[in-house]
Amino acid sequence: MKTVAAVLGMLGMLVAMTGCSVAPLRVSDHYIVEADPAFSPSDMDALSAAVESWNAARPGTLQLVVASCSGEVDNVICVHASDEAATQQIAGGTTDLIEGRTDGPSSDSSGAEIWIARDNVAALPAWAAAWAPQENFGHELGHALGLEHHNGVGALMNFAAIGSSRGVITADDLAQFDAVRGH
Repeated sequence: MKTVAAVLGMLGMLVAMTGCSVAPLRVSDHYIVEADPAFSPSDMDALSAAVESWNAARPGTLQLVVASCSGEVDNVICVHASDEAATQQIAGGTTDLIEGRTDGPSSDSSGAEIWIARDNVAALPAWAAAWAPQENFGHELGHALGLEHHNGVGALMNFAAIGSSRGVITADDLAQFDAVRGH
């Protein structure tokens, strides 16, 4: 216990000396997910399934509506249909294959924006087409809910497990969801 207190004390002194502070994320327990009307019916089905998965794990967290949206607004997750080029530009020009990008939440807003690169997802092999879009939506929704990548085996938020989790939200994902909210 003394060791933990000493480490926390040193960390506090370091933060005070550098003038840095980390503002906590603004997160909520309930969000409206506004889906771009440009998504295809199969995309909407995948997004709906991802929302249902999060709601099964944490009831009442997300409400899906079809609506045009832009900008980060508290308690709103705006999901845009995009293409890889636009998503890469939003991501700062990275050259990696990107299927989704999420901005937010932040210390200023509990809202978030998600861009889904539909041209990449549409190019998936047939064996992955049934589950990959739902997994992609679910993973990006996790970021919009305040979650980061982690190493939980088979976890939706395990970047290395993308393509193997089949959109399943694990206990590791839920522990992070609850920790971000102080539960």
